[in-house]
Amino acid sequence: MKQQRTAFAEVIESSITHATGLSWEWANLPTLCALIKIIQAPYTLFGCITNIKTGSNDPLRQAFAYQKTEAELLQEQPQIFSFLQTTFTIQILGYSKEDTPLSYLLPPQPAKLHGFITYATTDEYHQFFSNPEFLNLFFLQNDAGIDQDELLLALLRNLRDTIGIDPAFIQALCLYRSSMHTADYKNIKRFMQRLQQLL
Repeated sequence: MKQQRTAFAEVIESSITHATGLSWEWANLPTLCALIKIIQAPYTLFGCITNIKTGSNDPLRQAFAYQKTEAELLQEQPQIFSFLQTTFTIQILGYSKEDTPLSYLLPPQPAKLHGFITYATTDEYHQFFSNPEFLNLFFLQNDAGIDQDELLLALLRNLRDTIGIDPAFIQALCLYRSSMHTADYKNIKRFMQRLQQLL
């Protein structure tokens, strides 16, 4: 799948570990666990989309079930779509500084508000996921309210559909994950069983 290379959203909230993005078009839904980047010289922050939410931006104008198709609503009540927005949570997984190597650590600064958010390129996908060290922040900083194994499976599905993944990559990732959860044999076994559905 060819990644979109132009900005599609901007940062509306930020911390050193996470950022919240607002899509410029509410119906332009990002993909769960897509790798994104936020460029703010001299740093480029890399993160993974760990949650997505669509709804009204006005507490007095909540979405209502009209029992009509989207096409019918666009024709009869197009104004209701002007209150919709899509936001998403980005978990920061690393950064680079100008021409220095990629670092799988928290960046020195959080993402700047109104910074543009773009999808990572295919080359950046290959580079970023060539090292399983990204799992350290992936597992230790999750505030998305979604089980981390579910997110890891979503990430693997995204990688399979975006750049393809081979058995050696999956084996290295699973070994690294297992070393982080050595006392949790049942969860590791369950994860491996669910992983088979992606292969």
